[in-house]
Amino acid sequence: MTSDRIFQFVILAMLLIALVASSYAITDRFSGNAGSIMSSAIHAEVLTPNDSADLDYVTRALYVGGTGNIKVTMQGGETLIITAVQVGTMLPVRVTRVWATDTTATNIVAFD
Repeated sequence: MTSDRIFQFVILAMLLIALVASSYAITDRFSGNAGSIMSSAIHAEVLTPNDSADLDYVTRALYVGGTGNIKVTMQGGETLIITAVQVGTMLPVRVTRVWATDTTATNIVAFD
């Protein structure tokens, strides 16, 4: 094989690999849309309630995995206890803190 043929073979192989790899890429059909509060969450994390530190962001919603009360500070600054939140509840609340004191619910997930 001449060096030109080897070069052509390598280029063809690289194109084939790129084509196959691109067919397995995940497509985000909404990547060009502007996000809003009604958009689906992009990030999520299991929260550890904390009396001394705010979250690094304002949530879109909280999911409650274990029944109980949740003490929160709302984006507007109000602090309140949301009582008797049942397992599997998704609360559409914009909070800056979930407090350890007075929070009895467990497995809380924050969505942003």
